[in-house]
Amino acid sequence: MHINTRRLIAAAFILTFLIAAPILVLYTAGLRWNFKKWSLQKTGSIYIEVEPKDANILINGKKIDQKIPTIINALSPDDYNIKIEKDDYISWERNIEVLPEKTSILKDIILLPKNIKRQKEIVYSSNNFPAVKSKEGSFVYAENIWKFELGGKETSEIIATDDSSFTIFKDGQKGLIIGSIADNIFSEIDHLKEVNDFFWNENDQMLTVPDDLELLQYGLSERPIKKNLIIRSSSGIDRILPIQNYSYTMILQSQQIKIAEHGIYGAHITPLIDLEADERFILWEMNKKFTVSIWTQSGENLRYFEINLLK
Repeated sequence: MHINTRRLIAAAFILTFLIAAPILVLYTAGLRWNFKKWSLQKTGSIYIEVEPKDANILINGKKIDQKIPTIINALSPDDYNIKIEKDDYISWERNIEVLPEKTSILKDIILLPKNIKRQKEIVYSSNNFPAVKSKEGSFVYAENIWKFELGGKETSEIIATDDSSFTIFKDGQKGLIIGSIADNIFSEIDHLKEVNDFFWNENDQMLTVPDDLELLQYGLSERPIKKNLIIRSSSGIDRILPIQNYSYTMILQSQQIKIAEHGIYGAHITPLIDLEADERFILWEMNKKFTVSIWTQSGENLRYFEINLLK
């Protein structure tokens, strides 16, 4: 090989190294060239956690071959379309912003089955007395109505408290009064006028209340007490059942059972099942992690069934 050819090859290798080495160093340091902003920027990442865990993740339409939960690293700062899907389930899709040196967290996401049906349905007649026990109490039939008894009292008479400095009680009409107690003096925090239900989570000191069209949350462990609007619906919310540790709440509107997703990426309400025209809703509770037990009344009969949010 001619010496000039050798020199040209050596020069080409040196030039390639001088170009590639800085690029490799920048790449290793987490820097990428952003063509939209025409500058070098630090990369970010997205963490994804979802039920069921065998769902598929697509970023900008491209499937990511990673097991859930997962973290997708080395993403240039930008908006990304995240779609999570699985056969026979309703897809979850959002546009998520990735920032330099930050991790966008998508967690506690539930993919809902496309067709949720009643399971383990049982019908009790008025002769079954008491009919059945739930986690917290039992059902009795009196004056042509099935009633749920808790601790010897009907639910409409219960006063709920966190056993320290707050109390929650009904005002004798349709409202709910939330207040604090200090030095044996009661101070009203809020008075809601159209409340059909409320849910008190003692573990995180969180009160969830439907006030007509709005679903509100009060963080009673915070100072000052934090009040958040998490859902505003087009029709009144009758009953609620929050799913603990997830940004989802079961809601009853008229004769339809729905689930509401609420969080930093927006609120979405998905219908699940319709009650029959002659069914009167009585009670529901979370039986297992994603299984809801529901009791209704049809004529003189008490009906029990379950719905599973993960099939």
